[in-house]
Formats: sequence, C-alpha cells, structure tokens
Amino acid sequence: MFENNVSYHSPNVGIFKGQEKISAIMHGFFHQYPDAYWEALNYQCDTNQSVLFDFSMTATHAETGEKTHREGAEQIALTEDGLISRLDVNRQ
Repeated sequence: MFENNVSYHSPNVGIFKGQEKISAIMHGFFHQYPDAYWEALNYQCDTNQSVLFDFSMTATHAETGEKTHREGAEQIALTEDGLISRLDVNRQ
C-alpha cells in the first residue's frame, strides 16, 4: 500500500523515508505490541488527496506486559494511484 518514496512522521518514533524502512518500523512495533488496537474517529477527507482522523490506541507490550494507551491524530496522503505517500502522526 506504500509508494516507494513514502514518508512517515511521528513524535514517538521519528521521521523515516522509504517503503523498506517504514515497513521495518511497523514490523518491529507489531512484534512488540501484537495486540495493538486502534479506534479511528472523526474522519475528514482533505482536498489534497488525504484523510485526517483522530485515534485512540491501546496495546500491551509483549515482553513486559505493560499496557499503553495513546491518543492523537493522523493524516494519510495518497497518490493518484491510491498508494500511501505520507503518514503524519500527532499525539494529543
């Protein structure tokens, strides 16, 4: 679903560019938090081929059992072909 030059921005993990790097980050996250669950709210379509929404995420760390909860907003920008070109995550 990612274009080759996709970019990812998050205050939790930093800024990354490229399909391989972002896929590796996501693989690592889901390895640490295999039960991660997002509730997405307040979807808004933007005129620049993107979607904005608020989210609430809960998960349990696989090794420590520590539970985590995060809330924030995310913007996903798409190419003309419908591939993800940019992900911006902002914590609230």
